[in-house]
Amino acid sequence: MNRHTTIILTLLVACLVSPAFAKSAGKISIGARQHVEHSAFNELPFVDDDISYGLAYEGRDQNAIWQLAVTYTPELDGSELLDYALTPQLNLLAIDRQWRTGLGILQTYVETDTDSEWTDLYWQFLFGINLGDPSSFDLQIMANYVFESWSDISDFEGNDIEFSVWLSFAL
Repeated sequence: MNRHTTIILTLLVACLVSPAFAKSAGKISIGARQHVEHSAFNELPFVDDDISYGLAYEGRDQNAIWQLAVTYTPELDGSELLDYALTPQLNLLAIDRQWRTGLGILQTYVETDTDSEWTDLYWQFLFGINLGDPSSFDLQIMANYVFESWSDISDFEGNDIEFSVWLSFAL
């Protein structure tokens, strides 16, 4: 097991045993994300209009959401050699009435015709709005900005923003 996989597994276990997960009833979410070809982060396999489909578990308290998610991209238009991508992610979102903002850590597994590999860990900022009743089901519409390292924050370009939607159901 490589170092990145160990880090992600450690974070996932820490998340699952955190007080937010222990106290909350939790939610299951399904979602979709529209990717863009990032201007500065070339390791990502996604190009404009690639779509990922996701499944997530959310632990909630009054002020925050821990979201443990995985997205699956069945077709990657960037190259005929790319078969699919899986992206596990861990996001922490702050809640302010209907607004959501947060930070996530991700890693993408890319399967090709001849090989498979994990990208390095990378980050995302999330900002969005929540529609619906948080106690039963709701719809989150999010803007996501991915970046490779904290030193790359100054390379921000509006064209690098991706969009996602998550429909959540209370357990």
